Amino acid sequence: FYSSAATLGAALWEQQIELSASDTVSLPLTTQLNEPLNVEIYSAKLITIIVDDNQVEVSTAAATVGEALADAGVPLQGLDTSDPAEDQPLPADGVIEVTRVREETLLEESAIAFSEVRVADAEMIMGQEEVRQTGENGIQVSSVRVRYENDEEVSREVEQQWISLAP
Repeated sequence: FYSSAATLGAALWEQQIELSASDTVSLPLTTQLNEPLNVEIYSAKLITIIVDDNQVEVSTAAATVGEALADAGVPLQGLDTSDPAEDQPLPADGVIEVTRVREETLLEESAIAFSEVRVADAEMIMGQEEVRQTGENGIQVSSVRVRYENDEEVSREVEQQWISLAP
């Protein structure tokens, strides 16, 4: 369209093109109209973000899920994931689910039973027993990686095992 307005913002107002605070314009509204301009306006869309057992509704003109999450102040951190993925366009139904993911490593101890050895002794009476050395259980340690999604355990994997005390 043609306009005699001094700035882009005034020209849009003159044409009754209303913008919301969440809309995005490819040029600043203060741009002077000294020459023909190509301007792109991205209208905001209402989306729902499901995160941490909450639903957050936000209006955004973002092109991708990751941009929309950043606009809403819900960026993905660490191992977090979203459905659809953060590099995908906004979903048609306007719903984005964020899964908070964390992992921790635990050290788990388990007992290793000692073995019993019976040795015949010609100097002892038949049926008589004598303990010459008492046994002691050993300890096996396992390093276990536990994965949580939205604070619920989803997997447990033994990474390493070693014997810290022999039986």
